[in-house]
Parts: sequence; structure tokens; C-alpha cells
Amino acid sequence: MKKTLYIVSLILLLAGSINAQTLVSDSFAGELPVSIEVVENDMYVSTFNSQKLYRFSLDDVNHIETVSNFDGPVWKIRYDPSNNDFYCIVLENPNSLSSVDLDQTIPIAPVNVEIVTGPDGIAIDNDMVYVSDLNNIYKMDIATGNYSLLYNEEDGKVRNPAIYNGELYYQVQDGNSNEIYKIDVSSENPTKILVSSTNTNGILQSSLVVENFLYLGFESLDKILRIDLSDTDLPLTPSIVNDNPGAGVIGLANKDDTLYYLTGKQSIYQFTDKVLSSEESTFGKEGIYPIPSKNTIFHKGNSDYISYEIYSMQGTLVGSGNYTKSIDIGQLADGMYFLKFKSETGFQKFRFIKN
Repeated sequence: MKKTLYIVSLILLLAGSINAQTLVSDSFAGELPVSIEVVENDMYVSTFNSQKLYRFSLDDVNHIETVSNFDGPVWKIRYDPSNNDFYCIVLENPNSLSSVDLDQTIPIAPVNVEIVTGPDGIAIDNDMVYVSDLNNIYKMDIATGNYSLLYNEEDGKVRNPAIYNGELYYQVQDGNSNEIYKIDVSSENPTKILVSSTNTNGILQSSLVVENFLYLGFESLDKILRIDLSDTDLPLTPSIVNDNPGAGVIGLANKDDTLYYLTGKQSIYQFTDKVLSSEESTFGKEGIYPIPSKNTIFHKGNSDYISYEIYSMQGTLVGSGNYTKSIDIGQLADGMYFLKFKSETGFQKFRFIKN
């Protein structure tokens, strides 16, 4: 398969700044790629026509490997970093939620986990898998395999869930309006809360949480929107991150401060959102120490930081609290994390390694 790599410049409506949009891959034309994820330095791509899960290194986009072959179109994928597995929605007869164990040697035989009816998205958090299926949201305990109904949405079809800070965000599609809601996944009887009703008309095909931001990829609007989930003054008005992606947006993924998106024209692009990249991210002199650290990290010098948040490289909030000179990271799994300090005047971001 032939790959090309070139740079396309465009003006984005994002605080009056200019972002560069770069074509990463157009190698999957004809296979109908429909979902993407980035794990460490590898891009994973699911396809509708060829019914495969592929991967390639972001350092070598020309070397493509087949991770798994499926018996039906692979609609949506989501990576579980705790167990190094992929969960995939496979449209076959019947439709299924399937898993792929990345600890095995490729090509890996997928395992059917659960029969589903009309699935439209997956979210994973804290060893739980959440599946939007027609008007319902189901949850599955990864440890036990127990699959049960979490919530019934009376107002329309649930699309593309995403998790942030113990709450599940999703779009309700009812033909007239397409609001974004959230529910508390820890509640035995969740009550939905309206998050956004502005500029969300259109078919939402992908949702992505990066730090405290929810990115929304729309197919019919041909836009990528962003909602600041740290803003509690609901309902919120999304910001336009990319209003000219080249075609409808089908999939979203991220690595560090770089966002990737897949279009209906079967091409994968990357760009940097200035909101992410403008924050300081450093291992340097004015940063935190020790790096790597096993149990505790500190900030170099005096600071006016009030609180902190820790995010995984996939954008999941994994820790938070008031800042009192040191931060306990002993409970975290080994790996790289984002640390965001908040003060009365703003915030500052660093990276650190738990090892």
C-alpha cells in the first residue's frame, strides 16, 4: 500500500491562531477505515470493508501490520491500558463486542465477549467497559465479565460515549437535536445532566477526552469541536478546533499534545491544538523531581499551586488533590503521565515518569 506524507496548512478558528494540519496516511483507501487509537507510538486502525485491525508505527508509516482478522466489519475500537487489550464492536450476524489481547503474537484471534444489538461506541475506565447500544448504555466488569444495563436513554439513540472523572459523556440523537449529556457511572440510578446543546447538530462519529477537554468529531458538520469539562457552568458552548478538516470526521485519537483524526475520505491527519501545546510541559530546571520516581514527586522551587490533576497518556484522569509540597504517586502503574498544577492565576503542565 502506498503512503504519502505532506503538509497542508489551513486557518483554524482557535483563539485567532494558526495550526498546521498534516496528512499521516492515505493507505487504507478502499478498506473504509472507521476508528483509530494511538497506543504508545503505534497507530491502530479498524476497517469496515477488509474487516481488520491494523497497526503502524508513527515513526514508520509505511510498515503496516495486521493485528487481527474479524468475521465482520470492525466499527469502533477502544484500548484498555490496564490489561493491554483492545475492545472492538464488530458488525456481524449477530453484532458483537470482541476483545483482542495484545500480549499475544500477531495475528491475534479476537474473542467474542458479548452479543450486542445496535452498538455505536465504547468507553473504558477503571476496569469497566461501557457500550452504547441503541437507547441503552451497558457496562461490563472486565474482571468478572458481568454485562449489565447501566442506563436507558428515553430521548433518543446514544452515540459515542467518553469518560472523564467518573462521568460518562454521550450524544443523544433523536432526529431533531443532538445534545451532549453526562451521567455518573457510580450511581445505581443515574440521572442525565445536559452538558451542551449548542453547535452539536450533526452525526457525532467520535469522542475523545484529552486531559480536561472533550473533543467531538462530526461527520455531517465536517468539524472538530472541543468542550472544557473543567467548566462547571452548564450547559456549555463548544469551541471550534477545526472547521475545515477536509471531510467528515470519523475517528479521533491523540498522543501527547498531537491530535489525530480520520476522515470520510479515508485519510488520517494530525495537528496540534494550541490549548494543549501552549501549556508548559518540561523535564527541565524549573520542573518537578525526581524523574523517574517510584513513590513521591516534588516541585522545584517555591510555587503558588493550589491543586493538581494527573492524567494518563490516553487522557484519563488518574489522580487529583490539593497540593501540599509533594504528591504521592505510589498507587500509579509504571509509565509516563501528565501533571497539571492549578493556581489562582492559571495552570502549568509537566510530564513525569513513574518507575
